[in-house]
Amino acid sequence: MTSTSIREHLRAAIEETIAHEKQRLHEIYDKSDADIAARIEMMRPLISSLKALELEIGKVEGIEISPAPHGHMATVQLNSSTLQQSFSISTTSGNLSFEVEERSSYKFGDYDTFEKQHRFQAADQVLAIVIEAVGKYIAQQRVLQERKK
Repeated sequence: MTSTSIREHLRAAIEETIAHEKQRLHEIYDKSDADIAARIEMMRPLISSLKALELEIGKVEGIEISPAPHGHMATVQLNSSTLQQSFSISTTSGNLSFEVEERSSYKFGDYDTFEKQHRFQAADQVLAIVIEAVGKYIAQQRVLQERKK
């Protein structure tokens, strides 16, 4: 076999490998893009509701509602002098349900930290736990202000 013939076989083999790998990678990336698009679509009504909640409560010290710029997740953080609580909201693998990672850290005593994983089928269920936490936080802040008087 001549040097030219060997190089032609090598070139053909490498081109075939490259073509197969490109096809495989495009399939993986296309599936990933579709999953992300489905996650964003599933999160859309919840993120709209979180933005509406933020407008409704106005500027409240210690509350931060942060939807990701691309809309694939959101976080809600509540920071008081005694408690730091956060909710990280996304969807499960396959976008079958909502997943909420709740974390509460107490800033006194033993500095206990509690973590909970929630799974919900509907955006309203996610919104309900966020509204409850935000409402309790605002009530606590108001009571503390009233007691200073």
